[in-house]
Amino acid sequence: AYMTMWTEEDVYIHQHSCMRSEPPQWVVYLDLSAKSRVYMKGIAPISPQWLPELAASMCERTTAVLEPPPKYNADKDDITCVIAPIFGPRNWEIPPKSVSMPLGPDRFKHFARLLLEGKVLPAFAAISTWLTDRPLMITRSWGSPKAARLLAALQLKKISTRQALLAVWDAEPRYLLPEVLLWVRAEHHKVLREAWPLREEAGSEKK
Repeated sequence: AYMTMWTEEDVYIHQHSCMRSEPPQWVVYLDLSAKSRVYMKGIAPISPQWLPELAASMCERTTAVLEPPPKYNADKDDITCVIAPIFGPRNWEIPPKSVSMPLGPDRFKHFARLLLEGKVLPAFAAISTWLTDRPLMITRSWGSPKAARLLAALQLKKISTRQALLAVWDAEPRYLLPEVLLWVRAEHHKVLREAWPLREEAGSEKK
């Protein structure tokens, strides 16, 4: 038996249906027919993971879950996150799904974190030991002045992909240098200025 979104009684796949032998977990139907039982007519199997895209207005809790955290997909040059939505008036739980993180404050926060961690551009990994704080602090709600400066610079030019950042560097090679210097210990500032922009490793003086 199946439960529907709008009726209280159970509904069934008709005994002559080709799906009767191996009934799918989720289906859509065109109509109901009440006989000895209530049967679905015009049914088709669906994946519940389609619902956040095909019926977004009926989904809630579509923000990224905390674990696992959003990550950078180098092949697609995108930030992906996991969502675990609930669907419809009965709050059906949909299996977690990896999706592209929507453009907004959280996407810029995680792009900044992933950039400083060296996940977007490997050259940043070479300066990871120079940082005065863990990049993870950027994603915390209370933030910090230096996190706010970095995020404001990214949001101003809508930078949340590697391609967008490299394009800005082509026109403005010193873009983000003042903001990143706030994260780096003073003794490494000279090397970082000389190596900027970090398309390649920052040099051999990292400690």
